[in-house]
Order: sequence, then C-alpha cells, then structure tokens
Amino acid sequence: MGPGTLDVAKKAFLKEEVMGLSKEELVIKCYDVGIAGCLSKDRDKVSRVLAELIDSLNFDYGEIPVRLFRLYQYAMGQAKVGNFGETLNILQELRESWIKTFKLEEKYKYQEYEEEQQDTASIVT
Repeated sequence: MGPGTLDVAKKAFLKEEVMGLSKEELVIKCYDVGIAGCLSKDRDKVSRVLAELIDSLNFDYGEIPVRLFRLYQYAMGQAKVGNFGETLNILQELRESWIKTFKLEEKYKYQEYEEEQQDTASIVT
C-alpha cells in the first residue's frame, strides 16, 4: 500500500466523519478549517471558509446575520491582505461563542486547533 492510498483512506474517513456531524458541529468544523487556514497562512482556504459561512447566513433572522456578514467580510479582507492574526482572532472568538451558544463546551473542551483541524482542512482543499 503506497502513500497515496493512505491519503485516499484518510480523506474518506474524514469525509465520513463530517457527514455524521450535526448542523451545529458543521459550523464549528467550518471555523476549525478557517482557523487552520489562518495558522498555515492559506488565503484560499480562509476565503473559501468565510465564503461558505457567508452563504450559510439566513438574513430572515434580523440583525445578527447582518452583523456576522459584515464581520466575515472584514475577516476575508484581512486574510486577503495577509493579516491572518486579525482573521484568526475573529474566527477563534466566533468559534468559542458558537460552542457556548450550541452548548457544546464539553465536547470541544480539550480540542486543539492545529492537529485535528489540519487533517479536516485537507478534505476542503
């Protein structure tokens, strides 16, 4: 079994993992991939994640989606000019806020960004 086979198996496993996530967990996973993109200074990955988060907004819910839209646009602009630190801070804070909102603190209590998210981020590319 060659190295390419391992990559295919890893991607298949991660894809299966993502398919089993709840809507709330998918939102957290998007933030994880965006955070991993910031840590690796990958503009394309960060932009794709932010575009996905923007596309998922439901503007029927009033002012909150509008504010998130503006924040996502700002974060995307910062990533495009290479200011990954600012984008990283925004994504991390929003991720933590959603974890609290979704009451997922226990599940994500000890999770590290880089290790698992780098793996998950590879299925987005």
